[in-house]
Amino acid sequence: MGIDAGVEVDAPPETVWQVLTDLRSYPAWHPTLREARGEIRPGSTVHLAHQWGTGTWKARRRVVAVDPGVSWRWVSVGVRGRLASRVAQTVRLAPGEGGGTTVWIDDERAGPVRRLADRVFGDLLDVRTALAVRAAARRAEAIARGEAEPVWPPPPSLAGLGRRMDTATSLDILSRLMFDPIGLVDQLKAEHGDLFTIPVPFGITPPFTFLTTREGYTSVLRLSPEVGRNGPVIDRVPALAKWTPRSDPSDAHLQALLLAGRQVIGGMVRGRPEEELEAAIRADVARHVAGWPAQAGGVGVDLTTAMVAMIHDVSARLLLGPALWEALGPDAPGQVRTIVNAVDAARAATALSPVGTLLPEHRATRALGATLLRLARDPASSRFPFVAAVREARREDGTPWPDEDVAWMMFFAIWNATLYTGTYGTWALFDLLDAPEALDEVRDPSPERGDLLTGGVVETMRRNPISWQLRYLASPVDVEVAGQRHRVPAGHFLSVYSHGLNRDGAVYPEPLAYRPRRYLEGAPAPLLFGTGPFSCVAQRWVKHLLATILAGVIDEVELTLVDPVPAKISRVHLLYPSHPVRAKVVPRARPGA
Repeated sequence: MGIDAGVEVDAPPETVWQVLTDLRSYPAWHPTLREARGEIRPGSTVHLAHQWGTGTWKARRRVVAVDPGVSWRWVSVGVRGRLASRVAQTVRLAPGEGGGTTVWIDDERAGPVRRLADRVFGDLLDVRTALAVRAAARRAEAIARGEAEPVWPPPPSLAGLGRRMDTATSLDILSRLMFDPIGLVDQLKAEHGDLFTIPVPFGITPPFTFLTTREGYTSVLRLSPEVGRNGPVIDRVPALAKWTPRSDPSDAHLQALLLAGRQVIGGMVRGRPEEELEAAIRADVARHVAGWPAQAGGVGVDLTTAMVAMIHDVSARLLLGPALWEALGPDAPGQVRTIVNAVDAARAATALSPVGTLLPEHRATRALGATLLRLARDPASSRFPFVAAVREARREDGTPWPDEDVAWMMFFAIWNATLYTGTYGTWALFDLLDAPEALDEVRDPSPERGDLLTGGVVETMRRNPISWQLRYLASPVDVEVAGQRHRVPAGHFLSVYSHGLNRDGAVYPEPLAYRPRRYLEGAPAPLLFGTGPFSCVAQRWVKHLLATILAGVIDEVELTLVDPVPAKISRVHLLYPSHPVRAKVVPRARPGA
């Protein structure tokens, strides 16, 4: 038996096609369907669940042909044989009068069981089909009139892109997310384009949906904090979310702390004149370098220890204030180094597991957190300008932050002062020492020196940036790629791919080359520090800090590397050097000496 139901729809064909192929939205308008899963794509299987009286009737359909925007055909999937019930249905669209659309449903039913069902329920089945088409028509017409919001299809998922998600594949994806995320995203981008979803095996985290376009970088990171949340992202960073004191363990409270801490840090870095800042940096650099062994021969100084210690100390003093940094005691620098050394995707996965409490970074974070909490509980703690600034800030309800949260914001400031400055500043020095022509250009003062040193720092960051930045979606978000709109569901991590954007040869010719001068020649600023409500508020401050530290080191000493520089390892961000790098140190003669 078959029917041929043609229905005129007062909406353009593309709108009708979008309604009919967005299976996920069927329950919102279809008269009987309560669930529809799958994609209108040749070879895919669609799962349907109809309400039938007080029960549910489930069916599967395999899509056998698709002419995008025009038609598709699917057939039933199930038991075959003498008692088989077989259904083949073709949906066809054609332009109608006045910009409208005509829809036909060719419904072919066969098999002994189906023939019996037709005799008993035939009219009812035909009526159900007609009602479904009319409901789809009303939905499309409402969208065309602007009275209903379109429900765009979700981004393509690996499971729906012909990739079999068996146990072996799932374990491989999980391993690569931890140890080779850049290689994984590069591969998937090459295979599937600028928008795809990685379902994380076993539900360990929400799915990652990647939007890898330059426009997507801005639109995603500028989402409001209510929609694109950062609390659930940082909640997976154990040092910040699990091991440090705070008054409320929820990710909503963590997000409130992130926003408040960002404001406090912004106020601290903007509160000092640039000349005063540079003088303080120079004095601290000279103090550190004076302790490096000056040798014409011998083994020299390990820069992976000395340079990192100097950057951490200089940056923490500037951000927290010298008195507060020194009040943390002599163990604090070593604790900080242990903590930042362990910030890595693979290490974080271990840290979040039951064995995480056995890791040295757990002990270091707990010890430092206890010191910070004791300071926060000290009645005289407001003598430190940073603590006073935190206490002057208020929660949304106007009440002061509890001592645990004051301690957390101090830890957050230390984290920001040391984590990325230490690794990127040290690698920036190695990159400069490995480029004699660039080093010669900044060896002595000149009008371009400051810009070239800053350009060198930026080049180190651009070539090895934070590989991706992401937001947890509290609400669905519509994105557009290649003229096709998609709706990313709530509950996904919506991620932008900074690594690929900053190595785009169309924007940065010879993208892997170290060329500090390219920014003086008009190259656009790389996408390094984010944008929007959770962006780094100290972007300019960080670049100026590291460029001034490099200038101070170059002015004080001549460095000659003794050991080879290890390969850079970048997963989520550029890791600290994996082994010591020694350099011979020779003091430079000061002008007029």
